[in-house]
Amino acid sequence: MCRFRQSIFTCNHTQPSPSRIISCPTQQAYEAGKFPSPCGVAKTHACTTIRAERLCDSCAARKERLDNRFSDVRTRIAGLRKHLGEAYGECLKHVDGVDGAGQGKGASGSGKSGEKREGEAAKGQDEKAVDDPVEAFLKMKRNEKYAHLMMLGSYY
Repeated sequence: MCRFRQSIFTCNHTQPSPSRIISCPTQQAYEAGKFPSPCGVAKTHACTTIRAERLCDSCAARKERLDNRFSDVRTRIAGLRKHLGEAYGECLKHVDGVDGAGQGKGASGSGKSGEKREGEAAKGQDEKAVDDPVEAFLKMKRNEKYAHLMMLGSYY
């Protein structure tokens, strides 16, 4: 088993080096012509492992393709917004859920339509007075946005 240097990239992919650090006796015998086949076992060691602060070649190429696709989509969206702005003028600013930059206000929860988030709707249904402060606290936590991720006892 020959020793090879190994590189670990920021994407957590690993790649052994193409050249050996240490040749095993089987490989040395093969190179001397005394053995019919080379050593087929490659081992790495923690002391010869290098952490590279970059993406591996395949991840870097994939990221480059994805970045190019995103920039293409952004330019197309900007062109569509410009076309809609020219076609409809100031009408788009009055559409509910869209501000001047074309970003939806509904995502931030500050839209004019008065829609409630799920937690707020559930809170409106459970407005009954609760005597136990622990039960009131648990009820408040169950009505939060990410309550499904918490372990708060029995659900409903």
